[in-house]
Amino acid sequence: MRRDNTPMFAEAEYMLVGPVARICGVADQTVRNWHRQGKLPGVVTSSGVRLFRRGDVERVARARGVAGVGAPATPHRTAALEAAHVNGAHNTTTPRP
Repeated sequence: MRRDNTPMFAEAEYMLVGPVARICGVADQTVRNWHRQGKLPGVVTSSGVRLFRRGDVERVARARGVAGVGAPATPHRTAALEAAHVNGAHNTTTPRP
């Protein structure tokens, strides 16, 4: 928290590894590899948690040709994005497609 009691990171702006993997249709380890290789910019917190900006995730997903990124929503895409956003992107129970 900041001095004015506002969150340091906006919930919708940053995403964890699991939701990023679901949106991109890859394994969690692939997202970690992309980050380590510099293919997906992100930050690592002092506790080791990787955080990725939503815009960077969407850019990588579009580059991979993931259907629906930046396009009109489909039921599957809407569910995946909502699951990634629920409770600050901490929902890990959504099944992969």
